[in-house]
Amino acid sequence: MNYTTKIPRTLPVLHMSNVVMFPYLLMPLVVSDEESKLVIDYALANDKLMAFFLDQEKDDTGVTELAHFGTAVTILRMLRNQDGSISMLLQGSTRIKLQKIVFDPRTDIQGVRESRVIG
Repeated sequence: MNYTTKIPRTLPVLHMSNVVMFPYLLMPLVVSDEESKLVIDYALANDKLMAFFLDQEKDDTGVTELAHFGTAVTILRMLRNQDGSISMLLQGSTRIKLQKIVFDPRTDIQGVRESRVIG
C-alpha cells in the first residue's frame, strides 16, 4: 500500500522520549498523558494520521526538542482502557522531515508542517 499520496501537509504530533517509529512498522503503544490523548482524539476525529517524532535532549539542561526526521503513522486500532490510558496499534507510512512547528489555539494541539522524504 502506498500512503504517501494521502498524507496532508500539516499533521498533529505525537512525540515520545524513548520510542522510535519506522515506515511500514507495526507497533503497539499505550499512552496515558493528557497531551498525547488530545492528539490521538484529534487524529481519530479526522483521518487517523499523526506525525510521530522522537524527543531529543538538546543539552545537559534537560531541554528537549523534536528530532528533525519522524514518521507519518496511521492508527489501525484503538482501545480506551479503564485506567484512562489509550492502547493503540500504529503503522508507519512514510518518513517525514520537520519543516515548522505550528500550534492550533482552537484545539490546543501541536502540529508540524512536514515534507515527505522518499527512500
